[in-house]
Amino acid sequence: MLIKDICGIVIGEARTIEEASKRADTMKNCPNVVLLGTTANMIYLVCIVPSEKSGG
Repeated sequence: MLIKDICGIVIGEARTIEEASKRADTMKNCPNVVLLGTTANMIYLVCIVPSEKSGG
């Protein structure tokens, strides 16, 4: 059986720098997060989810 992982890339904009930092801090311990960062009020997130957990 071939298992395929799903890669997600999220680029989001928060209202403030502080809000972006808070959101990133909330997501930092997710086991699927590969890369997480902020620049000013922007949030950048890359995650890998096993296909059996994707809900699809």
